[in-house]
Amino acid sequence: MVFFTMHKSRLSRFIALLMLNAKLCAVEISSNKRRTLITSFGIFLGMASLLVLLSFMRGMQKMVSEELVKMGGLSVISVKTIEPQDMEDRIVFQRSPGLTLEQLETVKSKIPEIDRILPKYDEGMHVTSMGRESRAMVSALTPGHFTVFNYELATGRALNDDDMIRTLSVCVIGQRVVEQIFKETDPIGGRITIKGRTFTVIGVLKTEDMWDWRARMVIFPYTVYERYFATSSSKLEEIALSVTDVSKLKEVKEALHRELLSEHRGVQDFDIVLNETKIKEQESTTFALNALIAVLSGLSLLIGGIGITNIMFATIGDRIREIGLRKALGARRGDLFLQFLLEAVIVTSVGAIPGIVVGSIPMLFLQDVLPIEPTLSQADYTLAIMFTIITGVAAGLFPAIKAAALNPVEALTHA
Repeated sequence: MVFFTMHKSRLSRFIALLMLNAKLCAVEISSNKRRTLITSFGIFLGMASLLVLLSFMRGMQKMVSEELVKMGGLSVISVKTIEPQDMEDRIVFQRSPGLTLEQLETVKSKIPEIDRILPKYDEGMHVTSMGRESRAMVSALTPGHFTVFNYELATGRALNDDDMIRTLSVCVIGQRVVEQIFKETDPIGGRITIKGRTFTVIGVLKTEDMWDWRARMVIFPYTVYERYFATSSSKLEEIALSVTDVSKLKEVKEALHRELLSEHRGVQDFDIVLNETKIKEQESTTFALNALIAVLSGLSLLIGGIGITNIMFATIGDRIREIGLRKALGARRGDLFLQFLLEAVIVTSVGAIPGIVVGSIPMLFLQDVLPIEPTLSQADYTLAIMFTIITGVAAGLFPAIKAAALNPVEALTHA
């Protein structure tokens, strides 16, 4: 019971001391408004830059995860042709028949884990309709692409097997192509011209914003490309394969490499890339960005904290008599230590709070006009507040120790 009473008494004294010191700090700050604002400006810049950079980094992480979905996740393997680097390569590569659908079909029959073969042809060009034109990425794909690569439709339908078998001149277009060619009219059933051939629009891709690269796509059946656009010299540059069992990706890659090498007469004129490899590269980039953000923000806050430390050391010289008077009236070393430490935290907060507000502007008002959607979570704001407190404590620690260690007699007699 006695212990509880003593503990309660100490707690009450600490709270009362905290309130008193907060009032003294408020008086000191309000009587030196200009100095406080100038001192805290470094913290303001540091906190604003921290949140702005953090919001863009979070937005980039979100974009990377969305791109991963568009890449088909971990289940996709890409086979790409390698261009010869010199004359020796050109001579050696002539022995190989190159990348063809027929050889991939043969390989697929030998590797049961391969689910689908997804050939693709891409070319940036202008498409036209009714005197209007739009710059688009024209892609010849298969119906399997819509499933594996998660193409969503805003309206209409996707390509199907019947379109492929009958080589129908139909297409699915992106939102930007709709805006530039069809304006306010319904695009479904409309016609666009690609390389002199007319296609009927059967669907419109769903995209989140105008920055999405899929918003500029025009997709038509791959068999139409083979029949009407491919030439004898046309070669496949890349083919995607979807795998049924993600846990066997490495085994499938090794088997695929072995079979393709046999089909290409021992010539290594192709490269096999796992989406897993692309994901690791993106994660490495994201980690590097995180490290850069931490360094830049840490430097900004460090500079701001050093400014506060310098100013507080200078103010101690102006407040020696005040410190001596408080000690003469019974203030302990810990009381003065708390006062100056609290003052440093408050000065830091004066710069940090407006910095948090300014740092949130991209997320609150600029999401629709930026290519990356800035995002901040509650954890990010908690991190910002923790940075503020840590910076304030670090900035005020040595000035507080100096103030607490002053001799009261010498302080009172200080001129």
